Amino acid sequence: MKKKRIKVKRYKRSFSGSADRQNTLRKVLMWIVAALVLFALGWLLAKPGLDLASKLWYQHKNGGTTPPSSSTSAPSEAQSGAVTAPSEITEPETPSATTGKGTWKFVALSSVATSEQAAQVAKQLAENGVSGAVLTLKDETGNLYYNSAVDAAKSAISPSAIDAAAVAKAFTEQGVTPIAAVWAFRDATMPYLDRATAVKYQGTDYNWLDNAKELGGKPWMNPNSAAAQTYLNELVKEISAMGYQKILVSGLQFPEGYSLQACDFGTLSGSKEQLLAKVGTDLQTAAGEAEVWFEFPQAAVSGESFASYGASPAGFGLANVLVRSTNVTTVNEAGETVNALPDTAKETLEGMKAALEKGGTKQVGFYLAGISGNELSAANETAKAAGYEVQLIP
Repeated sequence: MKKKRIKVKRYKRSFSGSADRQNTLRKVLMWIVAALVLFALGWLLAKPGLDLASKLWYQHKNGGTTPPSSSTSAPSEAQSGAVTAPSEITEPETPSATTGKGTWKFVALSSVATSEQAAQVAKQLAENGVSGAVLTLKDETGNLYYNSAVDAAKSAISPSAIDAAAVAKAFTEQGVTPIAAVWAFRDATMPYLDRATAVKYQGTDYNWLDNAKELGGKPWMNPNSAAAQTYLNELVKEISAMGYQKILVSGLQFPEGYSLQACDFGTLSGSKEQLLAKVGTDLQTAAGEAEVWFEFPQAAVSGESFASYGASPAGFGLANVLVRSTNVTTVNEAGETVNALPDTAKETLEGMKAALEKGGTKQVGFYLAGISGNELSAANETAKAAGYEVQLIP
């Protein structure tokens, strides 16, 4: 009898195939773990590595000079051209050529939280030949840093408000003139508290913003608004009554920013420059015995750039004007971003002073923003030689 051949079936898939899949899975997991470890190491080592590379590059480019510390504070508003509260005064400064009669200095509000602190700071300033202390009582956001009794202002008072009257008294007793810095129409607070004060958008009741809302656009007070003008006059009158002998007004202008063609100011009875000149005169009247100074950028006074003023403020006829000269950021031929010093040559400063005096200005001051050290001293000495009565220092 013929025997039947028995066939043996081989199930390769059932055995070796399963093992292959397991091996592949292990390899994938190992690669994932390795990638995560490498990513973690890179994350930990990247900053020190970049810091070292930056330091070596900086030293190579600057002849071995160590780069500025990364803990250095961000540029202040003053460096970008705005007049704001300065750094705190913590110890007496060595008198320099920039100090003396007609020298004003910014004082941080946090350094004069009490009348005792104010007296100490005033004593330090007096010892260093500084004649005027500038305190920002209304900043460019619209916040007030004193307890105003003006009804419209009560919701704009900052939690860090000081006893401004007591501070003014402490400075006066030490022989240092208290000066209040006040921003005018650059105000992003009051347009929400009183919509009648705001610049409107193209004939609507919507507040115009100087940029897209998602990009931080802010509203402005309308120079042609009676409510806005009244608000500023009441603040200036109140600040004068608290003992501030001088008031430094910034932002006496129409808005800056994007979509300016969409601004609705209402019907102007004259030109922009005529309106601003009248507002300035009204503020001086409201201040009573206090001397009001108006701060304008050099480019506007010189006639180089005055769109927000209608014309050069040199023709406004305001008695006391402080010219702000600000360093300009430019790109050089090598494609590097650098800070270019403003034109503070004696003939330039003399030309602006002559233009202001021709327009009716009696006293002229100088403020070099964003500059310190020898450059500041040299510019202030030039301003003195050009006949500027006041030099404002950060």
